[in-house]
Amino acid sequence: RVSECGRHGLELRCDNNNNTTTIVISNIEYRVLGIRWDRHILKIAREDLIKYDGLCSPQIATRNSVLDPELFAPGPGYANVTLFYDCQSSISSRNLGFFPCDNAGSTYSNVSVGITNNIQPKGCSANVTVPVLRSSMEGSLNSSLRLKEALNKGVEVQWNWKDSKACGKCNDSGGACGFFGPAENQTMFCYCPFMFENSPDDRQCPRVVSSSSPTSSAQ
Repeated sequence: RVSECGRHGLELRCDNNNNTTTIVISNIEYRVLGIRWDRHILKIAREDLIKYDGLCSPQIATRNSVLDPELFAPGPGYANVTLFYDCQSSISSRNLGFFPCDNAGSTYSNVSVGITNNIQPKGCSANVTVPVLRSSMEGSLNSSLRLKEALNKGVEVQWNWKDSKACGKCNDSGGACGFFGPAENQTMFCYCPFMFENSPDDRQCPRVVSSSSPTSSAQ
């Protein structure tokens, strides 16, 4: 549908060839693993890291995963870890894992996994902060297989915005919630189908009621 039919920042992109759905959040692409409409929850995983050899050859290794606070809030069990590439020093005693990159075409030689906000090691070629399930951190992430499993599981985020309740009211009345205007200051509008009319506040779609002509005698 045209972009006006949805909230900017919540567009889902469908790849029919690969049977995948993605969403871009703060300029980073995520694979959509599941949607819970009743609770406004998306389950997402970072696309560039879950692809083949993505861990050792990330496309955007210096760009951290950051949620847009106007649209998203972290879901339950959400935690951040930082991947450090080719560091000259160890990261700390709270290191969750270390493994070499064995593929011949890998961009980096090794990866260290650490807790966010720890002291950053020196001499790293790159680092990136990425969300994982907190339960994945209970053990070590000292192999590419374990880290891939943690990333592939994804995390839940909840979408919400100031007009979300009004959108629900519009949809319940038979309309389609849409937006217009610049991305940083979008205005909600309720698009109504045939046989409905726009309400004065443009937030719902009252059905058009046609009045019958009066009869000459009471029935």
